[in-house]
Amino acid sequence: MSYLSQVKASLLTETIYEIDESKKVLLDVNKKLLQQKDIIEHQVRLLNEKNKELRAFSHSVSHDLQGPIRRIEGFTKILLEDYKDKLDENAVEHLWRIYNAAEDMAEMIRAILRLGKVSFHQLALQEVNLSELAARIIQQLRQDEPDRKVEAAIKPDMRVKGDKTLLEMMLQNLLANAWKFTSKVSPAVIEFGEKIIDDKRTFYVKDNGVGFNAQQTNKLFKEFSRLHGKEEFAGTGIGLAIAYRIIIRHGGEIWAEGSKNQGAVFYFQLHRNIESFLQLNDTIARSTNA
Repeated sequence: MSYLSQVKASLLTETIYEIDESKKVLLDVNKKLLQQKDIIEHQVRLLNEKNKELRAFSHSVSHDLQGPIRRIEGFTKILLEDYKDKLDENAVEHLWRIYNAAEDMAEMIRAILRLGKVSFHQLALQEVNLSELAARIIQQLRQDEPDRKVEAAIKPDMRVKGDKTLLEMMLQNLLANAWKFTSKVSPAVIEFGEKIIDDKRTFYVKDNGVGFNAQQTNKLFKEFSRLHGKEEFAGTGIGLAIAYRIIIRHGGEIWAEGSKNQGAVFYFQLHRNIESFLQLNDTIARSTNA
């Protein structure tokens, strides 16, 4: 065999070896991808089951728990109205405590149902003018508390694509949150605007209210988590959890910055291509249920 033939044979052998090694690598990568696909599909199945359980729980709360709570409220009120003169002061006080506790439980049940509605609501995408929604919400808050001195600044014509019902609910919670926690400041200042953060369009609701301890930021968006006592500020502790879920359903992010007695800023971003995001979710869900 000539020298040239030997070189060609050697190169051919090396090429075949490299192809075989490449095949092994590709097979290994394909195997790992299939494993990851199985893991993701398993996680999606678990999530779907959890959603079914939550839906069933919401139905149970709606039909099985509200009735007894209403009866407790009703009968307690009858005792307070019709038998007050026959009861001593301690008994009346205890009945009021029962009545107030029943009201609190009823409000918590309604909050759970609102949270469930966010999770199961079918998104209907359309162009949404966040500025108009915010202006309407602020106007309603002013009507509810006409004596409050609140300076509200809203950047005009902030438009996004999303579900109008959910986005309005999200803004309602964020703006009502700012309104509530500026109640001890005069004049209160609330600003709704946008800026670019990390090359992403970012909206924010800023206020000069009581703020919060920065070390407790991780508790802000948890259900029924309160950073202030109920005697200080009313509420169920569900509003920010609802806002969080709505943003997540739009493929976005939400976070907050603040410090005690120095106000707070809540930022949120929506997915740049919400249609693609929802299509991907639908594709994963269909492949998992197939």
